[in-house]
Amino acid sequence: MDILNEVLPQGVKISGLPQFERTTDPQEHIEKFHAMADLYGPTDAAMCKMFRTTLSKRAMNWFKSQPTGSIDTFVRLSQRFTDQFAINKQYAKTPAHIFSVVQRDNETLRNYIKRFVEAVHEVPSVGQDMLSGIMHLNLKSGRFKESIAGRTPRNLEELLNRAEKYVRIEEASTHAPPKRKRDDDRQDVRRRDDRRPPPPSQGQSSSSYNRFTPLNTHLTEILHVIEQRGLPKPPRPMKPDAAQCETRKIGSLLSIP
Repeated sequence: MDILNEVLPQGVKISGLPQFERTTDPQEHIEKFHAMADLYGPTDAAMCKMFRTTLSKRAMNWFKSQPTGSIDTFVRLSQRFTDQFAINKQYAKTPAHIFSVVQRDNETLRNYIKRFVEAVHEVPSVGQDMLSGIMHLNLKSGRFKESIAGRTPRNLEELLNRAEKYVRIEEASTHAPPKRKRDDDRQDVRRRDDRRPPPPSQGQSSSSYNRFTPLNTHLTEILHVIEQRGLPKPPRPMKPDAAQCETRKIGSLLSIP
């Protein structure tokens, strides 16, 4: 089959065909190519010629290395292609993959739901009635988790509709303006601290109002320390005879005409 000399159908847009990168699943690429190429109704040889335009540099080098005349049908080309790039093939994941999608610390509910749905799409067959239980197991504690436990959604659609409500609640509380802190109590404490003690009320003696720390040292020891340090000495009490003499002297002075 002369692939290179085959005439392509009219209207074929090469730029619209899917492009194969070296990390792409080869089987997935062939399925996408089939979906696009069938729109033009090409011959088998035209299919092979169109397919080569979707290959990257590495894949094109492989295509050119094929022996001349070794590819006679697109089926053979597809088989060799998938065998060559089988290392890129993505195998279907089991339902156990969904159990590994656990809500992380500080992860928003929206981001977790997005990761959960992506994991569900990677599993070809999973029971819809299992999804609510798996999500409830992997969610952090919160109102949405309590809602699932109280009334279990029956399928993924019902589960996502329920989740949308709690996503809005979470985002609304996150973006709400912070509440102003009331510091009335602090001001009251400061006012009480700054307030000076009121004067003694009428009828209340200063001795009963003022309170002093009681001494825990004998008076003689205090006087001894005063003498050693040369501090001002307290006045000595007058002798009884001297006091009486001084009183008579003042009285005589007052009686002088």
